[in-house]
Amino acid sequence: MKPRFPMMEILAATLYRAKRIMVIFKQDLSGLKITMI
Repeated sequence: MKPRFPMMEILAATLYRAKRIMVIFKQDLSGLKITMI
């Protein structure tokens, strides 16, 4: 049985979510730049 670290799991999930949001945000920004130019 591996010890459980709720805080670490929450942190990892938050980081993972933030990373995905950043990727989507960057794609949206590049799309906006293309439409602006």
